[in-house]
Amino acid sequence: MSQLAVSAPPAVPPRLAGVAPAGRERDLLQYFYLCGIWTLTTYSACDLRCSYCVSYAQGRSEPRRPTGEVVARLRQELRVIPPDAVIGVGSLIDCYPRAEAEAGVTRLAIEELVSQGRRLVIVTKGLDIRRDIDLLAHRDHVSVLVSLPSLDDAALARIEPGVASATERVALIQDLAAAGVDVEMHVQPWIPGVTDAEAMIDLMGGRVPICFGPLNVQIPTMAHTPLARHLTQAEINQAYVAEQHRLGQRPGVVWQQPPWLGAGSVGWSTTAMPGLDGPAGHEAVVRRLVRAFDDATLATIVLEVLSPHVVGHDATGLLSDPDHPDSGQFVDVVGLCAASLGGVRFTLESVHGHGDRVDATVAITGRLNQSLLGWPATAAPVRLEVDTTYRFDGNGLIVEIWQHRLRRGDQEWPSRR
Repeated sequence: MSQLAVSAPPAVPPRLAGVAPAGRERDLLQYFYLCGIWTLTTYSACDLRCSYCVSYAQGRSEPRRPTGEVVARLRQELRVIPPDAVIGVGSLIDCYPRAEAEAGVTRLAIEELVSQGRRLVIVTKGLDIRRDIDLLAHRDHVSVLVSLPSLDDAALARIEPGVASATERVALIQDLAAAGVDVEMHVQPWIPGVTDAEAMIDLMGGRVPICFGPLNVQIPTMAHTPLARHLTQAEINQAYVAEQHRLGQRPGVVWQQPPWLGAGSVGWSTTAMPGLDGPAGHEAVVRRLVRAFDDATLATIVLEVLSPHVVGHDATGLLSDPDHPDSGQFVDVVGLCAASLGGVRFTLESVHGHGDRVDATVAITGRLNQSLLGWPATAAPVRLEVDTTYRFDGNGLIVEIWQHRLRRGDQEWPSRR
């Protein structure tokens, strides 16, 4: 079988939503493979100033494309996105910052998405979404999540100084629901001593769904905030699970079990990341990531090592969507192998850090319980190797993953291209 060329990621400056191979860059849409959705980001940064931000998105809100260009650019990017794909609008950077009142780029983008019949989930704290009710009402494929972590305006003024009051956001939720918009109260983050979950449930009275999710203080930018100084993640998780159990099942109420909470609930714990910078620190992160795959603790560290903006690239075209090969949709080879093998073990065969990148080869051994990439199931032990390049952002988190090739002995799964 012919040897595949291993192409290195292009040398390009960091960008918030990641980079792509030359000619396939995107300004507005990014495939968020951890959740299996595309995200639409209309602004370069968020001016709402939330102290618990996990997206590294604080700054002056400026349209990523000028008003006169946003629709044409969005149409171009949507051509290769599957028509039934879920698109999260504002998932990483709020799509209704204060700048939207004048710029109006989010409305233009939503107008185009609605006209194409796209499936949308809009996440926002901004009151300006009320202006767009005409685009959102009575549409089965559109839902809106209004973020509100507390009903206490004094607390909100401390943790969300640039956001509307609880009273205003509750009124917004009620107005959207009354107009026929599929809307949910998005209580994320739930914060001990700040979020009164029972009061929020009673206020909504089952008329509007509510979804809770705990505060995440694991990421580097949270380390020196008052929230992280006073609360450990273990304490937050314990309080969250206790509150969930205290209130019990309520109609229309969901308590999320996010990755960092893990399956152990109250017994959750984590080990601090090594205090290393540069290539040595990046290599340590990759080693820890592989160990987490091997001992099945990935859920407890995923947001410690992966940027919220992480994107995946399949440099050989092996695991991109065959029906939409230029979409950027990405399947993680290591995760796919983990799901297909019994008695699976992961071993880091080689690791080399240089600049903001780490090249690594991971060996995966086990029994092939089901067909994998055309290889039939077998009871005999198999050994697979995956060559991967990780790129790190300025916060020491993995922001890009390039998987170059998958080998089984002298066989290599060939590119479709």
